[in-house]
Amino acid sequence: MDNNKRITGRKRLGLAVIGILLVGSASAQQPVEPPFIGAYRDVHPQMVTELFLLPDQRFCQRLRTPPVDLAVGGRWQSTDLYNGYHLSLQAESPYPSPYVLWASDDDPVSGKPFPRARRLTVDGQSFAGIGENTVLFGWSNRPALPDNLAPLFAPESRPEAIGGVFELDLPHSARYVFFAEGSAESGYRISQFDTGDQPYLWLRLEPGAWIRHAPMSAMFHHGHLQMQGTDFGEPASIDAEQRRHLERDCLNPKPADAPAPFVPQAEEYRSRLPVTNRQAAPRFWIQPAAGR
Repeated sequence: MDNNKRITGRKRLGLAVIGILLVGSASAQQPVEPPFIGAYRDVHPQMVTELFLLPDQRFCQRLRTPPVDLAVGGRWQSTDLYNGYHLSLQAESPYPSPYVLWASDDDPVSGKPFPRARRLTVDGQSFAGIGENTVLFGWSNRPALPDNLAPLFAPESRPEAIGGVFELDLPHSARYVFFAEGSAESGYRISQFDTGDQPYLWLRLEPGAWIRHAPMSAMFHHGHLQMQGTDFGEPASIDAEQRRHLERDCLNPKPADAPAPFVPQAEEYRSRLPVTNRQAAPRFWIQPAAGR
């Protein structure tokens, strides 16, 4: 064998070795999917809980307790432990406030009488999952906290009885609107909005508003996920159809053509409100607006 053939053979061998090394290096750089990735489901007579953990560190939690169907999305982080993982799940929101509030110049329902001043339309169904929380509502012509805060819904209306659409005519002076949520024991979180002067206001409560504040914790140990005292068992795979539904209904719930909601002008905590606020008559009972 002459020298040229020896050199050619060595080059081929060298290129083959380099190729193997490159393939091995690329494989080594690909992240290994954590074993807890997948879908979980827990079924009780009164509630079905589903949890979906995605490889891109997003999650969706779905709670179903008729008539409430609540979907909350967010991001997860994990910490390696001996024989397992600790997970922290932080819910996220595409909206600037739990109160999704916007204004318009007209009402899409034709044939309705024009409001004398302003009209607030409330999506009652969005409030069905607030549990024991009470939301108070009031308004003013200036940004100072008013003395007309009153519960939006009667206590006996919560949560499963609230449904339909509710309407409340407001005076011209109702430029600034206020929401307060909390209790005498824990204090109140107050949100203030400057809504301008358009005649129609629209309100709905963001899904999962009351469970977005503190992160949730979970443990994955010996192949099982445990969260909030529940053993969700082993993860199941998430197929393409499930992924599409998650993206649409939970991970990206804000429609692209949705109107821009108001950003709270101010948010504050107060240890208490005047007693008359909690004792005031609720704005709505269980009577949906006619014609909706």
